[in-house]
Amino acid sequence: MYSLQSFVRYGANGVFQIKEIVSKQLSRKEVRQYYVLERVFGVETRITTPIDNPNLRAILSKAEMLHLLEELPKLSSAWIEDRHLRSDAFRSVLASNDMRQLAQMIQTIYWKKREKEQAKKQLSNEDLEFFAQAEAILCEEIALALGMEKEAVPDYLLSHVKEE
Repeated sequence: MYSLQSFVRYGANGVFQIKEIVSKQLSRKEVRQYYVLERVFGVETRITTPIDNPNLRAILSKAEMLHLLEELPKLSSAWIEDRHLRSDAFRSVLASNDMRQLAQMIQTIYWKKREKEQAKKQLSNEDLEFFAQAEAILCEEIALALGMEKEAVPDYLLSHVKEE
């Protein structure tokens, strides 16, 4: 159970702060506890979700985030050629709530995008959308963990991407 004012990631929905913990009477015998979450970045959003929701996790600490960023150059970036398999893999990563896999996915797409640009080609709109979603998720968490402005994170992140 998380405490009030804690920051949590709610799947691909973003970073939220726990504003309240409330009890709801579901039946005469059953009472459940819920978190009332407020989105930290972007459109003001308020969500109520059960405290045992498996899509909630604490955001990475500053030390954990710095370790992830140190690891970033060592992460492999294998491109999946089959468009359908790649889409399934990217959807799975976005749903996983695993920051290491997310960083790896961003790096993979980033390098493929650079490769395509050098060949005067473009990534598909779907791959670009996956990149944008993953980057938004990672940037929110980096900004919060490291106390940065969200807008400064892409350049900071780029400085940690390995050169091939």
